[in-house]
Amino acid sequence: MSWLPVPEDDATAELAQLTEPWRSRGERVPPVMGVLKRNPGAFTAVLGLNYAVAFGASSLGRRREELIATWVSALNDCFFCLATHARYLEKVWTGTEAQYLALVGGLASLAPRLRAGEPGALSELTALPGLERGEAELLAFVSELSLAPECRERRDHDRLRGAGYSEAEVLDAVLICACFAFMNRLACGTGVTLETSKYRAAVRVFGQAALDRHIAWASPPPNDE
Repeated sequence: MSWLPVPEDDATAELAQLTEPWRSRGERVPPVMGVLKRNPGAFTAVLGLNYAVAFGASSLGRRREELIATWVSALNDCFFCLATHARYLEKVWTGTEAQYLALVGGLASLAPRLRAGEPGALSELTALPGLERGEAELLAFVSELSLAPECRERRDHDRLRGAGYSEAEVLDAVLICACFAFMNRLACGTGVTLETSKYRAAVRVFGQAALDRHIAWASPPPNDE
C-alpha cells in the first residue's frame, strides 16, 4: 500500500483517537492518510485542510471539487489520486455513464500532452463531453495554475470571473488545486498504491495498461531483496 511501514490504526492511544471515526465504521484509514500516522500533528492538519476545502466544504459543490481533484491528479501524474477521485466524481456525476467515461478518459489522455507543452492541447478541454457551463474554463484555469503557476496573471482570474464564478469560487478553485497538488506529492513520494479491491474500477475507467504501470511503479526492482 505504500513504501513506508504504516502503524496500526490503534497502535497508540493518540492514533486510536485520531482514527476512531474510521474504526467506528469498521473501516481503515485511507492509504494516503495512513502514511501520516507517524506524524499525528501532520495527520490532523492535513485531514483538516481536506475537509476545509473539499468533500462538500467549498462554494463550488462536490461535483466541481472532484472534477478539479481528478484533473489536478492527472496533471501531476498521480494515478492513485486520479483513480480515487475519479471514483468519487462518478458518485456525484449527473450525466450519463458514457459521458463520464469519455470525460475522465479524455482528461487522463490530455494531461501528459499538456505536461509536454503540446500546442493547442489546452483548447481541447472545451470538446470534452459532460462538462457543464463554465467548467471548461475552470479546468483551464486549474491547468495553468498547476503547470505554470509563476505565469499566472490578473487576466486569468478575470477570465474565470467572466465565466460566472464568484470571488469565493475562484479562491476555492485555487485552494482545491493547491490541496490536491499536495496530496498527489504525498502519495507519490511515499509510494501509496491502490488497494486490490479498487483495481477493477480503475481498469474500467483507465484500462489495464494504466493499472499495470501503477503497480510496476510501486513494486521493488526485480533484484531488490
